[in-house]
Amino acid sequence: MNKKEGFWHRAGDFFSGKGFYIVLFLCVVVIGASAWAMLTLGNNTAEINPLDEQAAVTAEADAAVTEDGQAVMADLPIEDMTEDAVYASEEPAEELPEAEAETEAEETTSLMTNFIWPVSGEVVTNSSTTDLMYDKTMGDWRTHAGVDIAAEIGTTVLAINGGSVESIKDDDLYGTTVTINHGDGLVSVYSNLAITPTVAIGQVVASGEIIGAVGDTAIVEGGIVSHLHLQVLSDGVNVDPLEFLP
Repeated sequence: MNKKEGFWHRAGDFFSGKGFYIVLFLCVVVIGASAWAMLTLGNNTAEINPLDEQAAVTAEADAAVTEDGQAVMADLPIEDMTEDAVYASEEPAEELPEAEAETEAEETTSLMTNFIWPVSGEVVTNSSTTDLMYDKTMGDWRTHAGVDIAAEIGTTVLAINGGSVESIKDDDLYGTTVTINHGDGLVSVYSNLAITPTVAIGQVVASGEIIGAVGDTAIVEGGIVSHLHLQVLSDGVNVDPLEFLP
């Protein structure tokens, strides 16, 4: 027997004995190692499906909504919170109660509709803030800021509207004068009154309340019949009182 035939004879004896089990064991080890490597590599390279992640976040956010529909913030990790998962609770802006709005409108309307005549009589001199008028007392031509309403001396004078007494003074030309502030820039001025008015500075008066009596204290208007001199100013500018009197 040559050497080549001897090698194969010995190899056949080896695999027919213990050698068979050794080879079988090695095959099992190789197969197990290959399976472990494939599983490990698959777990490390698996990608996270963004749709699945978004669905999970949305589900958690939906779970944070109360029964009445009010959204609250869930205890979600910051990294799991997307723009769609953030909820804001907005409170409606406060509105002026309807009753208060109606009251303010009524007060404004009342201010413009409660005007009355201070005395009952004929207008003997009209208002003229631009055109010159002949003044019988002074004997010249001049403007006339206000109206002169004929009334006997001692006739009670009424406030043409509600307001606060702003001033009482003895004017060199127009005599005893009472000024009432009606608000919203509107002021009424009563001149040629009796020396002692029936109101005081700061007093609040109602429309139609007595503030004094007709006198003869206006030196500049002594040449005409007994009367009340009435002026009305809006934001400091003289306006025709007849525009306000009913």
